[in-house]
Amino acid sequence: MLARCARCQGTFTTEKYGRQTCPHCGSELLLADPGAPPPAAPEKPAGGAAWGAAPPPPPSAGAAPPPGGLPPPPPPGGGWAPLPPPPPAAEGAIPAPFADRARRGFFSSFFETWKLASVETQKFFGRVRIDQTGSAILFGVLAAWVGASLAALLNWASGMSIQALLRQLTENLPTEQAEMMGRISGLLGGGVALLQIVIAPLATLVWMFILAGLVHVLLLLFKGAQRGFDATLTVVAYSFGVQLLTAVPGCGSLIAFVWQLVIAIIGLGAAHRCGTGKAAAAVLLPLVLLCCCACLGIGLAVGGLGTALQHATQGGNANL
Repeated sequence: MLARCARCQGTFTTEKYGRQTCPHCGSELLLADPGAPPPAAPEKPAGGAAWGAAPPPPPSAGAAPPPGGLPPPPPPGGGWAPLPPPPPAAEGAIPAPFADRARRGFFSSFFETWKLASVETQKFFGRVRIDQTGSAILFGVLAAWVGASLAALLNWASGMSIQALLRQLTENLPTEQAEMMGRISGLLGGGVALLQIVIAPLATLVWMFILAGLVHVLLLLFKGAQRGFDATLTVVAYSFGVQLLTAVPGCGSLIAFVWQLVIAIIGLGAAHRCGTGKAAAAVLLPLVLLCCCACLGIGLAVGGLGTALQHATQGGNANL
């Protein structure tokens, strides 16, 4: 059969359908089989497209027309047109559900974002938009504030029973000791819980920017900051979502701390396209330095205390 190239208008003979290469100019062509059945239309999912699902690709030139539709117009000059290049993959072009809360609803978008950032971390931060830092900051501050508020209320409720116990103990104590116990019980009152609830959002916001700035500087040193400060701030802000777990009595704060570190390492590696190695170094290095400084301080304090006790012992022996 005879085919014509749409680029060079040259004709050539071929015995098969499908992908062809023009022998005159080397262009890639698609020779459709007119006798082939039309492709079946894809079924639309019942619940709509999931977050991060790629849109269907556009129909290629020379493909068979969809069932019931009109055939595409022929390319200029007739013949078979070369295949167009595939569209580039969109990186970071999908808004987080919480950024689309006006359409999705506040609570549903909040918990969907929490699940994506906390459980599907690699997928979420590899596709999420990094130019919507306002929504990310609001998400992190709200999550941390709710967790801190619930924890403060639980501590206040448990402190009420401790206050009643302290009042019983101070009934038979001397006046000075009773006043001291009263001051201690005052620290367990509702005023402290209210103060924690009020300052929690501001403290979270300040700590969020300090942490993001420190991590981003270390990423720059390790040559891992590929997409700017907005990417770092987005990951750090969304990682504060697990601070909701601080409301869990007992080990909730420890679980939230470890989980946030894991989210930050995986999220920074995916958002900056730098891998988890550089991200882990940027996140864990401040903790290592903090631990070293704490150990050094404890060592100096213990050494000073030992020296003071030794001098006191030597002075006591000299007096004897």
